Amino acid sequence: MAYRSKFIKGLSLIEVVSTVALLGLVALPFFTIFLSGTKYAIETQDDLIAINLARERIEQMKLFSFENLDEDFYIYRDIYRDTIHSEYRGASDDIEQFYKHFSDIWTESKKEQYPRIFSRFESIYQNYEPLVDYVIYPEEFDLYRRYTIVEDYKEGDSSVDMRKITVKVFFLDELSVELVTLISDYR
Repeated sequence: MAYRSKFIKGLSLIEVVSTVALLGLVALPFFTIFLSGTKYAIETQDDLIAINLARERIEQMKLFSFENLDEDFYIYRDIYRDTIHSEYRGASDDIEQFYKHFSDIWTESKKEQYPRIFSRFESIYQNYEPLVDYVIYPEEFDLYRRYTIVEDYKEGDSSVDMRKITVKVFFLDELSVELVTLISDYR
């Protein structure tokens, strides 16, 4: 004879379903908060990388003599001359086309995709920036694009010559960071 306790009861299907539904309703807000937090953490990481890329370029520009400060269009526009890639045609003559495509951030995959353009870039880089060898960026930087604009800047009646350096960093072709600083020839 099987022993059966008076205190053990089975749960009906309705009770099980309603318990699972109640747990789901309680857990849903926590799951949404978790997903939002993860999304914002990833966006913050992308923004932090963009800020550091802009700062890196500003620090590189500070190494140049004042007379050699120039913007990327006037330095690197020849990398697109006579290109076989239709998306870059006209970029060597048109400043808007140039800045629509140019980036001084090169990864191995981009280097392999555009070997002739990279070769020209690297050659110009070595002539223009002889203090530092060009370092290829890791693959996760392939989503970023960066360029530098240099303009003469005059503050009131000041006799000090200054240049305004603007570094723009794009993530997935959307402007992520624009960092501006002034460099003077004051010694």
